[in-house]
Amino acid sequence: MVWEDKRTKMTIIALLAAGLIVRFYFYFGHVFSDDAYYSYLAHTLYSGEFGADYLGYPVCLVRKGISALTAISFFLFGTNEASATVFPMIFSFLNMILAYTATKVITRSEISSVIVLLLTAFYPTEVLFASIAFTDMFSAFFINSGILLLFMADRDKKYSYSVLSGLLFFISVLFKINVFYTSILLSALFIFVLIKKRSLNLYIFISLSVLVLGIMLEGYAYYLSNGDFFYRLTVMSSYSDFSKHDFAQSSGMTLMLENFTAVFLRRTMIFIPLIAVLQLVINRKERKNRLVVYWFSGLLILYLFFTMSLSEYKLIPLRFTWYLFPLFLPSMMVASKLISSLKKGWMVLSLAGYIVFSLYMTQHFRTYFDLENAELFRHAVKAEPDMIIYTDHFTKYSIDLIDGYKKPSRTVRLNHEMKRSISANSLAVYHSGHTSELNKQGFDYPDEEYFINNGFEEINRFGSFVIYEKK
Repeated sequence: MVWEDKRTKMTIIALLAAGLIVRFYFYFGHVFSDDAYYSYLAHTLYSGEFGADYLGYPVCLVRKGISALTAISFFLFGTNEASATVFPMIFSFLNMILAYTATKVITRSEISSVIVLLLTAFYPTEVLFASIAFTDMFSAFFINSGILLLFMADRDKKYSYSVLSGLLFFISVLFKINVFYTSILLSALFIFVLIKKRSLNLYIFISLSVLVLGIMLEGYAYYLSNGDFFYRLTVMSSYSDFSKHDFAQSSGMTLMLENFTAVFLRRTMIFIPLIAVLQLVINRKERKNRLVVYWFSGLLILYLFFTMSLSEYKLIPLRFTWYLFPLFLPSMMVASKLISSLKKGWMVLSLAGYIVFSLYMTQHFRTYFDLENAELFRHAVKAEPDMIIYTDHFTKYSIDLIDGYKKPSRTVRLNHEMKRSISANSLAVYHSGHTSELNKQGFDYPDEEYFINNGFEEINRFGSFVIYEKK
């Protein structure tokens, strides 16, 4: 038994180390996406003028958790790209530890715990989010921590754990409001226990009450600062209008089919949710770990069928794997049961295949974000540190981050009103994807045809990034 314990400890340490190595090897850094908005807001918070001249997604303004963490990192390590990725790497490592711990505590299975740790260590989206400033991993980490504490509260009969659970749920709201789905599941479980067993589960009640209290206190803080107690809802509503093209619905059945494909057949998900469903079907008569089954099944149903609008039935588009971050851990817990039931040789072979496929799909993210061209663009911008650059505000935020937010900024927001005032011997950066997206949001940026026909010379092209010089 002592030898087995030592072997398990060495396995855990080896997997944690392997997970870290993989994360550093596939270091992505700034991907010229939403992380540009989050980093800019962190900079404005660090500078004491939060949200000044911000033109991005309104909802980013209430995701202050990522702004606060990145601002702390800027304070400690400087305002640069690497600093923005410090906390994602830290929390990604903590997420591996949480995955193992939560599985061990909830399922009481050492083999399942080690398998879940392995799955988390190499999961492509987990590796991706170790080095980019997005909110999804942080939100899922605090939700899963809250669920673990709530389970421990009920097991150990400690109300203090319930309070901490609710506090963690509220902290997750400051990153992304994914806990909404968790609160639906917990409320349903509370009602079920109340009706079926005629028992009042105070642990769930306390946890949800702390969550609600936290949201109310946040609303009161917003009321004191800008006179709107429901500022979060106001911002989320404006975000829906601002980005309505992002949520344009396919027909109901088409979107439902797309979502099913995204959950079960998406390669970057490594088919883990599908394996979890197969496990439930194969062992449908087994009654062990029913809370894990409820956790996974409940989230799966909500993601696939729940409405994203209270005024009309609109399915949630699941176009990106990170939209499903809260589903990762429970699906891995359920899937680990099927994997651990295999004969030792087949289990080792399947996990080895998983690792190889995961590494391949993690590399795929470099293609998805066009990181090779982004890196070339980054070097081109750094090579001309004194050149004035005209571009859209989204690309401007990224260039300012590359420049370390130096003041005064050398990037100028370009629109149709001032495009004729571009000075000679200055640069203009055009990105087809950014311009198309921003113009759908109501902005007015010139397209590539304008630069071609108005005295600009193309000096570099890196994928969607085009650098022009005004002659």
